[in-house]
Amino acid sequence: MTLKTTGTLLSLILFCLMVIVTLLVPSAAGPYRWLLIVPLAGAVVFFRFSFFPLFGPTLFLLLCYLFRFLPLPPLSVLLIIPIAVYTGIVLTARPVRRETTWLSRCAVTPRLVIGAVAVVAVSSAALVAWYLIMDPDITVFTEFIPARPLYQLLVGGLAFALLNGVVEEVIFRGILWDGIKALVPAPWVLLTVQALFFGTAHFWGVPNGIVGAVMATIYGLMLGIIRLRADGLLMAIITHVFADIVIFCILLDIAGRI
Repeated sequence: MTLKTTGTLLSLILFCLMVIVTLLVPSAAGPYRWLLIVPLAGAVVFFRFSFFPLFGPTLFLLLCYLFRFLPLPPLSVLLIIPIAVYTGIVLTARPVRRETTWLSRCAVTPRLVIGAVAVVAVSSAALVAWYLIMDPDITVFTEFIPARPLYQLLVGGLAFALLNGVVEEVIFRGILWDGIKALVPAPWVLLTVQALFFGTAHFWGVPNGIVGAVMATIYGLMLGIIRLRADGLLMAIITHVFADIVIFCILLDIAGRI
């Protein structure tokens, strides 16, 4: 193993650890969680001077960790803040912007649209099958559904699906995608790592548990292929929104609203 390969592997491990701490596991309680800010900030500084393409993604992860201390549920809404701050940095700092690809224009072709429709159909069927067969206990998520007329809930559900789709795609197949690609540009590594990130993050989501994490990992792989083929985020975002609409309808059914 060459020195360069060893450095790349260690950088990838450090980057993955930062993703796990800042995004994939619930934040620790108590005053000690503030202590993690020091090593996280140190890693950002390290990449600033040793491997600049990872400076932007690690800076975003640090922002995510800092904003997780704010009492603003749910997490997907809270993450809008670091995304907005980071986007402002990308647009104003030319060196960071040069390393950013997720803001590029998305290619839309008939073949890609057909593939996206197929992913929507398969993922929607999988979610419905999971709900009917597994009978999951996800009533905790219905606490966010207010006592409103159904038409208002549907409008709110569509808005949430759009918001959540944009947030998750910008994070997993945007910012983190750029970080992984800068280290290991091989497509199979890029697709696998981002899908594992996405699946792990959904262990506490809908669908939940090990089954949910596996389903989300497979789904993240499919969205990653769309992102790779389109060379942009738009098609992946649109595809993602449909899955979130199905999930919201499942929650409405559990809450007895439909």
